[in-house]
Amino acid sequence: MDFERLALRYSLNEVQAALAEYRITPGASFFPRPDEIARVVVERRDAHIIERQRASEAAERIRQNRERWDWFDDRIRNDGQCYVNGQVCRTDEDFLKALKSLKPRNYGVV
Repeated sequence: MDFERLALRYSLNEVQAALAEYRITPGASFFPRPDEIARVVVERRDAHIIERQRASEAAERIRQNRERWDWFDDRIRNDGQCYVNGQVCRTDEDFLKALKSLKPRNYGVV
């Protein structure tokens, strides 16, 4: 009955995945209690949330990097140089030195 309630609360797929994971966990009891499976479900959900946040943050860093390079390219195209943090930048290397947090152009390309 408790496992049915878990399936209603979290979904049948999540409970089945948690049971499958729990069964191969070293030291796990042969007949798991519902609270043990609920803990595994919550841990899996938390892990997925963290994974999605990290992927989102990585995508945002790549987007910001591309925006900075686009800005630099526009300035170079128009003026032949740009000023960043008090430094005159005419080349990619100058721009990388001026913006220490910037990654090279191919950053994030798979």
